[in-house]
Amino acid sequence: MVSYAYDRFSNRRTMTVTKADGKAVMSSYEYDLRSRLLKETKKDKTSEEIYVYRYDWNGNQLQRFWERYEQSKGRTEPGRVSFAKKKAGAVVICERRAYNGLNQLTNLYQDGEVTKYRYRPDGLRLCKEKADGTEASHIWDGSEMVAEYQANGTVIARYLRGINLIARELDGQQEYYLHNAHGDVVQRTDRYGTPLKSYDYDAFGNEEKPEELDHNPWRYCGEYLDLEVQNYYLRARCYEPRTGRFTQQDSVAYTTAKLPNGTEVVDPLSLNLYTYCGNNPVMFKDSSGKSAEAIFVGGWTLAGIISQADSPMPGPADVVALIIGAGVTIIAGIIILFERIKKVITKVTKSEIPSAPSDPTKLPKQGTIEGDVEGAPNVDAGKQGKHVKGHPNYKEGSSTWADDNTGVHETQEGWLNGTELPDGTKIWDSGRELGTNGETGVRIHIDKKGNLHGYPVNPRRYLPN
Repeated sequence: MVSYAYDRFSNRRTMTVTKADGKAVMSSYEYDLRSRLLKETKKDKTSEEIYVYRYDWNGNQLQRFWERYEQSKGRTEPGRVSFAKKKAGAVVICERRAYNGLNQLTNLYQDGEVTKYRYRPDGLRLCKEKADGTEASHIWDGSEMVAEYQANGTVIARYLRGINLIARELDGQQEYYLHNAHGDVVQRTDRYGTPLKSYDYDAFGNEEKPEELDHNPWRYCGEYLDLEVQNYYLRARCYEPRTGRFTQQDSVAYTTAKLPNGTEVVDPLSLNLYTYCGNNPVMFKDSSGKSAEAIFVGGWTLAGIISQADSPMPGPADVVALIIGAGVTIIAGIIILFERIKKVITKVTKSEIPSAPSDPTKLPKQGTIEGDVEGAPNVDAGKQGKHVKGHPNYKEGSSTWADDNTGVHETQEGWLNGTELPDGTKIWDSGRELGTNGETGVRIHIDKKGNLHGYPVNPRRYLPN
């Protein structure tokens, strides 16, 4: 059994999987104000795994931290994957790619070996020639692969499809695929239901404990993995889960849509065209390489806001369609079924990042502010103002909120999602610059009346690396 919980912006907060033996595994997720995934935690009774993601201002994934804790072994040394710099002594694979005039990958060179790709007139891949000289031709039914053949006509594999991939016929034997709500292949079984292989991934699709001898190409999001290069072929582009981004630019670089309030929103050309699903792979997936699709399970409820382009999201420039119902995708404009949906859309379109008033003059000198983070305590305006430049209570030399931001939203968000320190305060790393000195974290205090106030800090001073 699988159960889900969501926040007020329809981002998945928790996913609990209860297995047949009664053991439960809970995954929890934390996001920044742009709904980009910042932290992923998987926890059961005996162990805990933590993934932390960091991005630059353009939405590129710079670092991924990993840490595991087992009751019998204790906490492991945190692991770090950095995409900004390479450490001395690191093993580096020399890789070069070549593309044709249609932005399609044609040659991939890795340490002297080359894999070649050819395409059909409609853009789908026709075949690939591996470095060992073997060739695999792809047979398609619409946009879905249904078979692979060798150059001499010998069948490599056939694929049975329904709503998604059902089975693979290989060497006369059939294997069946089981998927989770995100569409990931989580298990393969034989015709009798006996498990052959189970799969687990982090949020961006990096497989945990992959087996080198496993030649099944269908994995994350139920999509085709080029095993020789570990990239997913998503038709229009290739996705690299290790870096959490596409290897080519999004062909959909400019979109407009008219909202219910009459506002026309535009997705500027200057946005990052390489990010995968706006760095929110928990709530979105991309099956075409062109557009992100929201994921939702059960009920006629607003599931999220999707974009005709992958980056960035969510925000007023991305409100193009809604996902209504159990995984049904509607991409023909805005569909309004309930007044509640109208209210949510209107609220999101007021500003790209929902927040309390940023103008210092709108932050009262005294009193409290309710804020816009559901479930969070009120913020003491007087104490908060000490760190807001232009406020009557501003204290020169103190930690200061950047860009005339009052920090009310971040303070409330940090209180709900931050790490508690021994002195009762909390530290929350937002993953983006909040302070005038480049601070990305918030330190939040709560007074005897239950009101909050917070200010920007360097989270590394308080949290373990």
